[in-house]
Order: sequence, then C-alpha cells, then structure tokens
Amino acid sequence: MITFVKIGAIRFLDNLSYLIKKIENTPDRYPVINKDLNVRKCVLTKQNTLFYRVINNKIEILRVYDTRQDPKKLKFS
Repeated sequence: MITFVKIGAIRFLDNLSYLIKKIENTPDRYPVINKDLNVRKCVLTKQNTLFYRVINNKIEILRVYDTRQDPKKLKFS
C-alpha cells in the first residue's frame, strides 16, 4: 500500500533528481553564495535548499539543508 509519506518521499526524490540534472547541464545556473569556497545555492523545495560546488568539472553536493533550521548552523569548509 502506498502511503502519503511514501508519495511525498517519491516526489522529493524526483525533484532532487530533476535539479541535479539541471545542475549537470548548466552548473553555473545557480547563484554563488560563498565565493571563497565556490558554493552555490539551489532551492529544492520551500523548506530545503541544495548546496553544491564544481571542482575540476565535477559537481560536489555539499548538503541538502532544511531552511527551518537556524542559519548559523549552516557552515562550509
């Protein structure tokens, strides 16, 4: 039986996959939020943001961040 939670998870993963493909096609599409570390920000859902960077033509996904958290917790190294 498919539950509401499973449907939500499938939608989330489908959306994540779609955005990763967009990033693969045009990695500089989303804004840089940290120039020193070349970190870019992509809104995944209203409550989730994907942070990534491109190093040597490889996309490195740094984190999927729940925007309801304290933004002071969001650190990159």
